[in-house]
Amino acid sequence: MLGLASGGLLVIGRTWNRWYVPHFLAAATILAIAGLIFAVASPPLAG
Repeated sequence: MLGLASGGLLVIGRTWNRWYVPHFLAAATILAIAGLIFAVASPPLAG
């Protein structure tokens, strides 16, 4: 189990810039847009 975890960390470290950063930025952008839409839409829904 520990070997699997350390191997996973190595893979994450190697592919961080190639995969995780773009996906993290995309997810953050989507969450920000969704949060904006929710903030704009929730006052009429609440009222």
